[in-house]
Amino acid sequence: MLRPRVSLLILVVLSTILVGWTVLSPDEPPRLTVENQDKTRYQLTVFTAPNADSPTDVTFRATTEAGDRRDIGLADLQSGATYYNVTLAGDEVRSRHLTVRPTSNTTTTVETWEPGNTWGYVVEGNDDESIIGSDVITCEREGQRAHVTIVDGFQEQWTTHCAWERA
Repeated sequence: MLRPRVSLLILVVLSTILVGWTVLSPDEPPRLTVENQDKTRYQLTVFTAPNADSPTDVTFRATTEAGDRRDIGLADLQSGATYYNVTLAGDEVRSRHLTVRPTSNTTTTVETWEPGNTWGYVVEGNDDESIIGSDVITCEREGQRAHVTIVDGFQEQWTTHCAWERA
């Protein structure tokens, strides 16, 4: 009769340790992987916008094909229109720039992210700084994963998983 109590006690202790570890462990920042299938180098900007409540709250500064510099949103970047020299507008936006090497994968984390923050990326051509792909993501949970594939100078496919995952 003592053995079932000991087993139950061990189960309760292990459960408490597991729950405590999960609650006390730091949040995992989002992870972005860019798969470049081209023989071209690209520039990647990864950012977090703590004051944005949704992807539509993130504003970019970009130069149009006609040479005008203006404020645009994510829908404009994803519209297929030609934009160059894209930067993020806003004082609270934090960003990091990386190079995506030819025919390779680049993986980075968004270290400045906190749960509930909006984050995203912009991929530009190395030579002309034109937009290859972009996305803005709002997830409440840690362990987010995003994957982008570049083929023939275009963002061919992209996926985002907002579910909590432990690597």
